[in-house]
Amino acid sequence: MKECLIVLLVAFVLDLYLGDPVYRFHPVRLIGHLIHFMEKLLERLKLFNRLGGFILLLATQTIAASVFLIIYSLVSPYSIIVAVFIVYSSLSIQDLVKHGKTVMSALEKDDQSQARDAVQMMIGRNAKYLDKHGVARAAVESIAENFVDGFLSPMFWFTLGASVGELIGLSPLTMGCVFILTYKTTNTLDSMVGYKNKRYLTFGTASAKLDDLMNYLPARLGIPIIAFSALVCRLDGRQALLVGWKDRLKHSSPNAGHAEAAVAGALRIQLNGPGIYPHGKVDKPWLGTGTRMATAKHLKQSSHLVLTAAFVTMAICIAVLASI
Repeated sequence: MKECLIVLLVAFVLDLYLGDPVYRFHPVRLIGHLIHFMEKLLERLKLFNRLGGFILLLATQTIAASVFLIIYSLVSPYSIIVAVFIVYSSLSIQDLVKHGKTVMSALEKDDQSQARDAVQMMIGRNAKYLDKHGVARAAVESIAENFVDGFLSPMFWFTLGASVGELIGLSPLTMGCVFILTYKTTNTLDSMVGYKNKRYLTFGTASAKLDDLMNYLPARLGIPIIAFSALVCRLDGRQALLVGWKDRLKHSSPNAGHAEAAVAGALRIQLNGPGIYPHGKVDKPWLGTGTRMATAKHLKQSSHLVLTAAFVTMAICIAVLASI
């Protein structure tokens, strides 16, 4: 387990200070290219249906894990470096905060056009219809939701994989890397084919369902983690817990509403609500009971909150691994 602890700490520090660099051979980018290739191949084979979507999921996961294990075994003396690379490439807390700061800076300068452009990089709906409060809310929502997808879930699956490996007599480090890579592959599949539109409604079902399943526990763990972190940040930890629990299932996603509702409670604002998406207007319910007039101040608070939650998550994972 000592190697697992070292890998987690080094990967976390790298993500905090370097962020998630964009380069040709980034694992997630390579997985994305594989998904795109497989999608086109299955479409040509007339398998662009529910069965084809399952084949895509199975083939992508198998190839990604196999390539990792082959490389891992070939560089056995330096396997810990490969492990750091995989875990570091799976975390994105710094990029999340960085995107939030870009939006916050534009809002502080009262440059709504720049703020809309910046937040459009973070959200799926059309930002041109958002006023300055809508921009701030959208950025806070993205930070809250992606805290789970981009940090909490990868950490959860690495820790679980390492723990399982230790308990069944396999390499904890290898198992941790396989689990976290499986999660990132699933998450990438969902982001590419998991849409509920005419093209992907059936083809992307398997990927979307597995992504929901893999985020199920982390999303729910996110509420107490965010609530505790809110107390540390001198925000409203009690409301984070109460609103997180009460409004968590109002979101159309089975998982996204948990962190968003908890953050809404911590900041005493309302999030979610109606929005304009590529397929039209969606009347979503509001999460929280506070003001809808979110500002750059709330955005700054949300960034501090999720960064603190990242440290809390890291402490929990280290405690779990150290106890096994």
